[in-house]
Amino acid sequence: MLKIAIAQMDVLAGQPSRNFERMKEWINQAREDKADIIVFPELCVTGYILGDQWNDQSWVEFAVSFNDKIKTLSHGIGIIWGNVHIFPSMVNQDGRIAKANAAFFAYEGEWVARPNSALPGIYIKHLQPNYRIFDERRHFLSAMDVMCKLNLPTDHLLEPFLFKQNETMVRIGLEVCEDLWDENYDIKVNQAHVSHKVDVVVNISASPWTLEKEKSRHKQGVRLQGVPWVYVNRTGVENNGKNILVYDGGSFAYNRQGLLINTLNETGKSELKYVDFSSSSLAEKPPHKLYWMLVEGLRYFHHTVLGGNLKWVVGLSGGIDSAVSTALLVAAIEPKNIHAYSLPTQYNSPKTQKNARDIASALGIHFQEIPIQTMVDSFVSSMSLDGQTPLVLENIQARVRGSLLMNEAQRLGAVVLNNGNKVEIALGYATLYGDTIGAVSPLGDLTKLQIIELAQYINATANKFIIPLNLIPSIEQGIPMFDIAPSAELKQNQIDPMKWGYHDWLIQTLTSFPSLAVERVMTLFIEKKFPKDIALLLKHYHLDQGEAFMMDLEWVLQSWSKGIFKRIQLPPNILVSRGAFGFDYRESQMTFEVTNAYKTLKEKIKKLTY
Repeated sequence: MLKIAIAQMDVLAGQPSRNFERMKEWINQAREDKADIIVFPELCVTGYILGDQWNDQSWVEFAVSFNDKIKTLSHGIGIIWGNVHIFPSMVNQDGRIAKANAAFFAYEGEWVARPNSALPGIYIKHLQPNYRIFDERRHFLSAMDVMCKLNLPTDHLLEPFLFKQNETMVRIGLEVCEDLWDENYDIKVNQAHVSHKVDVVVNISASPWTLEKEKSRHKQGVRLQGVPWVYVNRTGVENNGKNILVYDGGSFAYNRQGLLINTLNETGKSELKYVDFSSSSLAEKPPHKLYWMLVEGLRYFHHTVLGGNLKWVVGLSGGIDSAVSTALLVAAIEPKNIHAYSLPTQYNSPKTQKNARDIASALGIHFQEIPIQTMVDSFVSSMSLDGQTPLVLENIQARVRGSLLMNEAQRLGAVVLNNGNKVEIALGYATLYGDTIGAVSPLGDLTKLQIIELAQYINATANKFIIPLNLIPSIEQGIPMFDIAPSAELKQNQIDPMKWGYHDWLIQTLTSFPSLAVERVMTLFIEKKFPKDIALLLKHYHLDQGEAFMMDLEWVLQSWSKGIFKRIQLPPNILVSRGAFGFDYRESQMTFEVTNAYKTLKEKIKKLTY
């Protein structure tokens, strides 16, 4: 059987020259190690999430030029890789020269042939994700588009590649990423490979990580029993301006019996590993993948996006959110580059002020406490704001903090870390130009319960209390019991209005793909079909009465709608869910109107008890 080198590569977005040099090193290594074929990920020459860089024709032609360079390296080894392909005689839907997301296959300096194929050595991606963060049809033709334009049979570009190894012809079926997930498409790529009696299927991917993504990938491996197959995913990080996408790797191979026989690391590290289907080698799973993916995202943002030669400013309030985000940053970069500030007013408790000092000390970072009450008083006095509503006076404190942190960042040649979590962001519970400042938001796609879980993990792995215990609630029957209740500390005895646990679930439910419409959530109440832990939370928060349930739900919906203008101005978040605000869960500023179904369900709920 073939000896296949899996090149789980850290792809640099928009840098074909540097990616090519890495490929060349690994091709030479795999040839020395007697591999028959080396396989690289999808769009490994260019990167994947490049926005409208794909519309720059000169740059695309530059990227295409590397295909011939890679082909010349194929003496003594087959090479499969992902790059863009141009069809000079065709146009895309937008009138630009047509291009496609493709896999290329070369051996002995030639393109590997397929029977009767009009495109030797090239496989065009058939299935194009056009949901969530993906916008492939904006830039690329699918294989179906190409076959229609060339007047070819519908399965013409699914025929196997014929690779000759030691006088034996091996039939190899190629796929690109989404082609593996063909359940909801008319074209069944995997069935075509089986019908063509391929000897092995190779899928090259650029599949960004989200929670539970591994299960989705391996589900496909089990589904393809009867054909050995190899899945090659990339590592590295990209961004679309609003979301930072972390690629975890996690490449693997299944044998003909549908058994997992080989895995590569899932921690976002590049790796070269060999598969021959005769032995098994499973990589160790990361102890807390969410933690490591967030650290990878921050490390990338510091080193790749910002160049690695700057400092970070953090507002350390003494609460759990800023504590966890600061701990993540310390794990990603050198602590000496982090400057933390506690900026108390008359409303900040001695406990949280002490927490801030203790957290900074435990993490070994610069720390400074700057009381800002006199600044706030001066602002109120100079603007003649005495007697204004409490909310105005609260938000002045947040904006003074934001201004001070931004000034410190400029003084130090630094950027600011944003500490907001997803539930706060969803409900607009953040002061624009106060809490919303920053270069990146590591917690912006995380619920409070996920942050609590991270805090527990951070303490456990450090063998000391980096996150003070008074910030980590006990969880009793799914209900968080806080010693220090989460608070913005902008007025006396203030407590955050969120119903932690329940609102965490509700926000995730309404945003995660495929999301539940609010009417479906209402139906769950009527039919008493909430998950058991959520039903307990409803009772805990006294939302099991229909009137109270609807009052809370409508507060959430109104807060959500009012906060859109803030969300679209927020810094990019590290995407970890299937519904991160930004280009994953997309929003438009508009007036929300309830449906007739909503009105009917509301009247039913008001009369019910859960």
